[in-house]
Parts: sequence; C-alpha cells; structure tokens
Amino acid sequence: AGAARAAAAAVGSMGIAMTPCNLPGATPSDRLSGYEIEVGMGIHGEPGAHTQECVACDDMTATMIAAILDKPGYLKVTKGAEVGVLVNNLGATSTMEMTVVARAAIANLEKRGLKPTRMLVGPYCTSLDMLGVSISIITLDSSLTAALDAPTAAPAWGKLHNLSGAPNAAGPMPSMPAESIVKGNGSKDDKIASLITAGTKALAAKEPELTEWDKIAGDGDCGYTMKRGAEKVLADLPSYSTGDGFALLHALADSVSASMGGTSGALLEIALRAAAGAYKEGKGRA
Repeated sequence: AGAARAAAAAVGSMGIAMTPCNLPGATPSDRLSGYEIEVGMGIHGEPGAHTQECVACDDMTATMIAAILDKPGYLKVTKGAEVGVLVNNLGATSTMEMTVVARAAIANLEKRGLKPTRMLVGPYCTSLDMLGVSISIITLDSSLTAALDAPTAAPAWGKLHNLSGAPNAAGPMPSMPAESIVKGNGSKDDKIASLITAGTKALAAKEPELTEWDKIAGDGDCGYTMKRGAEKVLADLPSYSTGDGFALLHALADSVSASMGGTSGALLEIALRAAAGAYKEGKGRA
C-alpha cells in the first residue's frame, strides 16, 4: 500500500477530447462542435476545465503537459529529473495520431530539461468511442523504474519503451496468484435475505432516476450499472450463506464483480471485500 501511495503521489495526468463517449443505444452527445476540444474531460463525460477551438497536436500536447507541470501544488518535478510518460488512447484515437502525440510529448519534456526514460503508448484507460488522448507523467526513482521494467502477465499491458539506452531492470515473470474462493457454511438468515431482496428491488426500480442524474454529471450509465448489479445479487441470493457474514460479504462482492462494470462495480467490490475482512476481525459488526 505504501508503494502504491508513493507512486500515485508521483503522477500527474491531463486529457483532451474532441468528443465525449456515447453509450450504445443512447442519443449521441452534441456538447462539442466539430472544431472544439475540451480540456480535462472525464472518462465518464464529466465536464472538463474549459473548451476551446481545436489546435495543432503539438499545441494540444503542450497544453496537457503545462496543466500537469505548471500548476502550483500539483506535480513537482525538478529540472534534470527522469520521468516516465503514458500516452493513453481514450477510445477512438488512431495509432498514427497517438504516435504524433508521443513524439510531441518527448520533445516538450526534453525542452523543459527533463529526461523521459520510459514511455507507454496505447489504450490503457478508455471510454468507449471517446475521441481523445490523455498524458500521465511520473517522476522516476530507482524503485519506480524497476517496477515499470518488471515483467508482467497482465494481458493489456503493452510494450514499455526504454528511451534511456540503459538495459531494463528486469526480473523473473511473476506467478499469477491462485483464485481465492470463500465457501460459506450454508447457514441461512431469513431476515438478512429479506433485507437484501428489498434493497436490490428498490435499487433496480431507481434505474431511470439514477440514469437521468448521471447523464447530467457523467456518461449516463450509473442506473444501468446499478440495476445489473441488483438483479445479479437477487438471482444469486439463494446460493448465499446469509447466516455467515464473512462468506455473505464475499458472495455479494463476487456477484457485483461479475455483473457491474465501470468505477462503481470496482469500488463496490473493494468495499464489500474490505467489509468482509473487518467482519472477520470482529470490527464493524453492526
């Protein structure tokens, strides 16, 4: 956890999009004309910092890097520092355009007196058909560089480009952890089951309202996502050991993981598994 927090504190990001994402079956958004870009648009379509006329790729790249490095209190990087760069495809940007942004990013950072030594280019955090790109910059030390260079079995992790000329600090390929399966004791608690039933039905019924709210604040998928999760939990409920709190929380997390996409699903799964751990330790047994 400490290493993750240190890495997060060493990263700054900014993106630019020409179009927001469009959910399949939903009315396409018209918030940007064909000659506008939005600086800082969120991956769920959240409003960015501002819109402006479309400019050349070098200028767009400079705008993103300036937002990361020149904003007081954001990412502090000293001249001469080694940095890693992620040029991320937000969904519908062509390979040629991505490489143009990557070239512009390297040139801009070197002009600032920085040393870009590692680079990743590709679709790492996408938003359906959003036409745009984001840039993330990480200040590197020996431990972070070694972490980037380490082999990984993650199928979506693309080629890491070593721009330094020095060999990678490579180690052995990590083994994939065995899947953790939590089996309940089969005990049932009808009161708990009825509460879960009532809660999931109420959540599913709120789908239109949640969708409408999320169309204003984001990409409009919150209601659909919550409804899918609620229906999955309701379908899986007969298999839960509702009388075994630890197993029940993990079973709920499994249902959420299998049915809910996006940020909501990931955060709910993490919360449920954390709750299971606290329950097992005797904490938070409300």
